[in-house]
Amino acid sequence: MRKKLLAGIMSVSLIFSVFKGGIIVNAETLPDNAENEIEFNEVSNEEMLVEETNDEANKCESNVMERDYTGESYAIEDGVATYSAEDDSATNTNPNYAYLVTNDMVVQGAVEIAGEMRWYAFALEEKSKISIILQMTESMDADLYMFSLNGSTYELELIGGSATAGVGKSEYFNSVMEAGTYFFAIGGYEGTGAFAFAYYQSTSDVSFEINDSQATAKNVRIENNTDVKGIIDCPYDVDYHQFTFTEAVVVKYSISSSLGYVLQYVDKSGDNAGIYKVNGNMVKIMPGTYCFRVYSPNGNYSASAAYTISFKLIARIADDSNAYCMAVSEDAGIVFQADANGQNCYVNGHKIDFNYLYSKSYATSGGSQQYLIQITPSDDLYVTMYESQFKNTPELQQVIPSVAMYVTSTFTKYSGPVLVLSLHSIERPIYSIHNVCTGAFSGNAMWKDVNYVNVFVDPNTGKVIDIEWLNYFYEIGSHSITYARPFTMKYYYPYINGHEPEGGDAK
Repeated sequence: MRKKLLAGIMSVSLIFSVFKGGIIVNAETLPDNAENEIEFNEVSNEEMLVEETNDEANKCESNVMERDYTGESYAIEDGVATYSAEDDSATNTNPNYAYLVTNDMVVQGAVEIAGEMRWYAFALEEKSKISIILQMTESMDADLYMFSLNGSTYELELIGGSATAGVGKSEYFNSVMEAGTYFFAIGGYEGTGAFAFAYYQSTSDVSFEINDSQATAKNVRIENNTDVKGIIDCPYDVDYHQFTFTEAVVVKYSISSSLGYVLQYVDKSGDNAGIYKVNGNMVKIMPGTYCFRVYSPNGNYSASAAYTISFKLIARIADDSNAYCMAVSEDAGIVFQADANGQNCYVNGHKIDFNYLYSKSYATSGGSQQYLIQITPSDDLYVTMYESQFKNTPELQQVIPSVAMYVTSTFTKYSGPVLVLSLHSIERPIYSIHNVCTGAFSGNAMWKDVNYVNVFVDPNTGKVIDIEWLNYFYEIGSHSITYARPFTMKYYYPYINGHEPEGGDAK
């Protein structure tokens, strides 16, 4: 009579040579709970380099069946009863005496007679990912065969495995499997000798697995703020994720992990695909599809400690190779682009329209008012990009690109973050205040033509929504405005004529 399932299982501690180096690729050990910044080469306006990967060197290929199973058909006779490897009353050459395995368990065994099978079993209470790494002596070619137990007939049904030809070659099986009872056999195809395998089982990441190669990378939809969580559940686990961007954007991304996992840029596809460094782990991404992978550089793994890849979409941008000067306000979600001269300008991908017109006439018995306030762009209209452009005219209240929170105004109905720009022209006036007022309103008259003006630009449309300075209505008229500058905008300008332009952080 068979014994009942043994509750106490002794874990055998065998260190595989496969774990020595495994998937360690050019990385350092990071502190626990570190927020790890993606590291790229400093390549200015050139495309980021794709990190080289060597998956073949990192692990053997999983689930390779180079030959068909030619063994017997098996059935469990009297219901499921599994044994422990320490139980010397049962030899696991028959599935009815299979040894039980549990997560993170390393088991040693031997094929003592050519062609014999050594049997093991496990039970899944819920959908899980299973990984088994098998190594053997150089004198033997052993294969791994996975069977599912049919709960009605108690027959074992072959569902997969790993059977690579050649003595001493490792086998690697991984699969997402439904709840149930499973058996697997280590079969001696050629020769005899010792073997050892490691068994891993996890439930936390089954929605993405199996994604251990670029070909099986899981597609992730990117929204404004996207967090992707995953598990590295064994030393051979490498997770590949694929992201598609349909328009040019500025994105900040990172990986956080208590075990020091690394996020690596692997590949791209698309005619115009490319990633360009803005600063640190903030990048400009062109339309295309991109593949990244997460791996453990130091052999750490956990079935429960998740990593998180965070993508923060700052803003969409214009796909214009001439507009490579950039200012970014991460907290406001605003990106300004321009060419090196401060022309050809965009905000959040919208071409900025600097035309502005306010025209109105009033007449009463006491007098008349005619207002004409407008910005008329010219060929030599520029955005003030650098402090050096107006350092000789300190009386002008010009600003380099910045961001403000437009709170409220009695003149213009708008609220939210706005881009603040200073416009100027070298040769001709671009901003006019032509207000003709008579009678009781004669004090409101103003006639002014200037070649400078500060404007508020709607980042959602690229339209000028209000004048910051000189604004007739707020400084002379009876209207009022409330705005603040709580946001930081950082500038990423190219070198011009060998010199780094003035500028920097501003609020």
